[in-house]
Amino acid sequence: MIPNRDTLIVTGADDEAGLTAMVSLAQEGLKQPRPISGIALRLDGDDWPPWLPDPSHPQYPEFRQLQLQSHGQDYAEQKELLDKLHQKNGVDVFVASYSGLEDKKGRLLSYAVWPQGPVTLLPQTDLVAFIRATTARRS
Repeated sequence: MIPNRDTLIVTGADDEAGLTAMVSLAQEGLKQPRPISGIALRLDGDDWPPWLPDPSHPQYPEFRQLQLQSHGQDYAEQKELLDKLHQKNGVDVFVASYSGLEDKKGRLLSYAVWPQGPVTLLPQTDLVAFIRATTARRS
C-alpha cells in the first residue's frame, strides 16, 4: 500500500500482525500531505491488482473502509474537474457523486444516484439509486 509519496507499506497477505499494522500506518499516512491511496495491492505474476482480505477476515472492514475512502477522494477530484470542464464548454452533463453507506447487515457499500433526464456520468459503485423526477401538484 502507498498511502502517500513518502510511505510504502509491505506485508504478507497472511500476516495478521502485518495487516493490522498496515491499516494503522495507512490511516495515518493518508492524513499526511499529498495522499495517494488507501487501496492495498497484491503481486499477481507481473501485475499489482487491488486486494482486499476475505470478508470473514478480522481486518476486512478496515481495508474496505480505506478502499471506499480512496475511491471517494479520487472520484470527488474527478467530478470537480469534469464539472468545471463541462461548464466551461457549455455541456449539459450531470456527474454523479460517489458515496458510501453501511447497510443493515454491516456491509460497507458504495453508491451513486442516477437521476431521470439528464445525460449522466456514473462512477463505478456497488449500487446505483434511480431517481425519478416528479412534478409538484398545486392545490
